[in-house]
Amino acid sequence: MLRNVESYLELLCLVARAEGGFKAKERSYLRNELAKAKIGKSSATLINKLLDPKVKVDTDAVLMRIARRIEPPLLAEALRDAYVAASSDGIVAPAEVTVIEKLLAAMGYAKRQREVLHQWARMAANHQLDGYQLVLEGRKKRSPAAAKRRVTKP
Repeated sequence: MLRNVESYLELLCLVARAEGGFKAKERSYLRNELAKAKIGKSSATLINKLLDPKVKVDTDAVLMRIARRIEPPLLAEALRDAYVAASSDGIVAPAEVTVIEKLLAAMGYAKRQREVLHQWARMAANHQLDGYQLVLEGRKKRSPAAAKRRVTKP
């Protein structure tokens, strides 16, 4: 399981690096994902290296490692979240899509399957982002005290 989580985080980092560097929102998103992950010190060190724009990374080698290790249930989440991470700066760049495409090709998916997976991941990412927006809008309208009252009093 740990290798799956590590692979998930590696993919998000590679997508964010694809444009030649991290934008502040991308770095913030990835730091939050890393903080939520229950990974060991060696995995955290590896991910932090991928987050460091000064460290040169062999993207193809990392993608091959991910392709060998990630399991289908987490791959679906990773694809969705890769598009969420890619869009965190407002634009999904072609270079970011290329990273995802290379992973799917390395995993042996046929061209048509890859197209369908990209389409699904984009839709799932948009759905996820819509959910984030709904949650944020709901929180802006109530104070924490008012929210507590609503939970404790029907």
